Amino acid sequence: PSVFPYWLKALVFSPFTKELRQACSRAAAICGITPGFVDWGLQYAGRAPTARDRHFWLGYTGVIPNDTLTRKGFEFWAQHGIHKENKDFIACYLGTMSDKLEMETVIEAAQLLQSQSHPCRFILCGSGENLVRYRRLAESCRNILFPGRVGAGEVWSLLQLSCVGLAPYRSRKDFMMSIPTKAIEYLSVGLPVISSLKGSLQALLTQESCGITYPNENKKALVDTLLSLYNNPTQRQMLSNHARKLFDKEFAAEKVFGEMANYLESLFSERTS
Repeated sequence: PSVFPYWLKALVFSPFTKELRQACSRAAAICGITPGFVDWGLQYAGRAPTARDRHFWLGYTGVIPNDTLTRKGFEFWAQHGIHKENKDFIACYLGTMSDKLEMETVIEAAQLLQSQSHPCRFILCGSGENLVRYRRLAESCRNILFPGRVGAGEVWSLLQLSCVGLAPYRSRKDFMMSIPTKAIEYLSVGLPVISSLKGSLQALLTQESCGITYPNENKKALVDTLLSLYNNPTQRQMLSNHARKLFDKEFAAEKVFGEMANYLESLFSERTS
């Protein structure tokens, strides 16, 4: 809940809300990175959608590091006992260690899996204000590695070594309207996305069968999800195939930016004809 009373927020933000309504109502079209953001703009515009109102996903270019960086990346993980031949079930996270995450739930799930002797490892990469606290919480977990911030070669090689990508976000309103870039990065290499985020990402994962959403702050549900995929490699491969197809169809930068350029040209021609 907000620490500010409603009347104070209304007083402070009222001029900006008025400007937002004016901008949206006078716009030739409303665009956004998800359908949710387009709907948000249309609400402030006070009108129904038209064919000109469109969403464009965030385009992503998955650049493969050169052979030297890739080799060093695999060597880095090998020093931590992570090899292609290990057959470990690896769940990775790549991103900032901030309050937007429910990393505590991931750590609790790892502790539960460790107590049950399941071969699941969590590789949680990134720096941020909460990294020290997360490391402290995970001190007893032999199946968690917090390597901190890693380079392009380490990122790419880890994605190849992993079985699923974690998106353990809190379901805040702004995040629920969006698709986190890390989820798109997982899709680009065919990693099923295991997420706690409701809203746009949950709808996408469900509709495209490329990931699974577990309830926020529910360690048991996360454990059950990971064990289900560990015990059912056929399902995991199906999700992986769908993830890669979805990325190529919707999120590849060349496709997104090309479609957006054509859209803007047609919109400009329509307005000037």
